[in-house]
Amino acid sequence: MDASTEFMVIACDGIWDCLDNQQVVDLLRPKVVGNNYTRLSQLAEEVFDKILSKTKEEFGNDNMTCIIVKFKPK
Repeated sequence: MDASTEFMVIACDGIWDCLDNQQVVDLLRPKVVGNNYTRLSQLAEEVFDKILSKTKEEFGNDNMTCIIVKFKPK
């Protein structure tokens, strides 16, 4: 991590089983960097909504925990 780090996502395997690192960055970065959200928890909800399964047979049935940390620019 260095001064260019914009945000960090800490999440359980329920998230990473469904999305890879780049998919999470692609989903969140425009909103985090552009401040297009009310709260970071709102963005975590968007991650959950994206991967929540419709049936028991799909991925997205596991526990889901996600923490998004936004760093202030120097």
